[in-house]
Amino acid sequence: MPSVQCHLCGLVVNLERSERPPPWCPKCGADFKAVPAGAGSAGGAPMAPPGALATAALRSEPAGQFNRGESVSRSPERSPMPVPPAPERLLLPETLEQKLSRVYYHKRCRKATVISGDDLVRLETPFRGCDGTFCCACKDFDTLDQIVWADTGENVQEYRDRLALSVPALRKMWLTGFCNAYVGALNLHLDSRGQPAAPPRPQPVDLSAHRPPPEVVALGEPECVFKTWGLSSPFFNSMQDPHSAFNRAGRGLVGLLCIAMAALFFYGVTQSQQPGRTVGVILGIIFAGMGLWLAAWPFLKRQYKPTESVLVYAFYRDALVFAQNNVWMMLRWDEICEFHGHRPGVPQGSLRTQDGREMPLYRPVTDPDGLFREVERRLSTRLLPRAQQAVEAGQTVAFGPVGVSKAGLTCNAKSIAWEQVDRVGVEVLGPGPTGGLHGIGLHLLIGTQGGLWAAEPFLPLPNRDLLVQLLERVKPSRVPLAITRVPEFFPPNESQVAI
Repeated sequence: MPSVQCHLCGLVVNLERSERPPPWCPKCGADFKAVPAGAGSAGGAPMAPPGALATAALRSEPAGQFNRGESVSRSPERSPMPVPPAPERLLLPETLEQKLSRVYYHKRCRKATVISGDDLVRLETPFRGCDGTFCCACKDFDTLDQIVWADTGENVQEYRDRLALSVPALRKMWLTGFCNAYVGALNLHLDSRGQPAAPPRPQPVDLSAHRPPPEVVALGEPECVFKTWGLSSPFFNSMQDPHSAFNRAGRGLVGLLCIAMAALFFYGVTQSQQPGRTVGVILGIIFAGMGLWLAAWPFLKRQYKPTESVLVYAFYRDALVFAQNNVWMMLRWDEICEFHGHRPGVPQGSLRTQDGREMPLYRPVTDPDGLFREVERRLSTRLLPRAQQAVEAGQTVAFGPVGVSKAGLTCNAKSIAWEQVDRVGVEVLGPGPTGGLHGIGLHLLIGTQGGLWAAEPFLPLPNRDLLVQLLERVKPSRVPLAITRVPEFFPPNESQVAI
């Protein structure tokens, strides 16, 4: 009797000879593979390759014990169904495929599906075409605008469009034409073989090409620098600077070529008949003028402004420096009191000082996750001792609508003592009792013995990493603290690919 076996849990399913094998394991949801001869039942039956987006499996509830309604259910058995062949099957290593997973909800049935491996790579790559994905609950394909990420509540189509718009034009051409889908999955941080990518090389710390003001020069050499990609780099800016040696040499060479073309046209005029001489003279004058203009350009243009898209973030021991459009801004770490990260609908983060000044944090830099993580790390290191002293003094440290004190927690004008708190977590909240998807996403959840006491959206909160560190130090030891980190918005502290 033919049979198929799951390569993860080892479940063997016996089949009739005319029966088509199911595309996934009814126990764990993984892909099936044929049982070798002599293992399990006799006579292994080969398994047809699944579709590129049909291996997403319905698994356990992502929100854990904080589920506020029915969101994910496990189906013990699935009836076999035809699966369309994949146009392109990416060979992601099996060990890494088990680590990469993410949950999305289908708006029509309001059920969850766990997508992993190659299928997740395809959804995460905005530089490859993808019209839809598969829902394991209603067993049907649908367009990406009907799919919502469970951890952020963001529409998948809008998510892909936002990622594509956040990449500069030159790098977008590189990712589209010369890189595979692994590299194009920006938030997965994979190399061309599907393995975890090495951290980006540090940017040169020399800022002289950007002409910093004297107060920035007085700070010395920065510890690390984040700059924009592509045509905004100092190398390409030096190409545009008419006073740079590289620019002079390039323009001079092109000018000589134009003058040589003009000479060829003038020579052709002397050898041609009367009807063609007029055209040759006109072209010769055009090329001669272009050559002389290119050669004289460095001497005609006296002032130079770098490309307006140049962004520079320079980290010093005592200050953070930001430059855009040749306008510089400096904030000392001791002056900064709030960090706001970007989130769906808010494309950029910001830093705010005690006197109300703000510094924008843009993502079109070489390592945006590294930029945000470094800002949050340095700010939390300075603010955590102050926050602990305030808590010890009996004060409440505010994080937007949430407050942390030695006595307990506050949320939207409500308060609760630590003696009543049973659990605290930053976790994904599923759909409500009515099945709506408008309130899903990452939340700060506070629970008691009687159930869920408060659920506050986590991504809009200021100083998110500081809040987590303060909760770890203030909460009683009996109260568990579960933290779910979301790449891009609330990235892990270490370089990880698990989602």
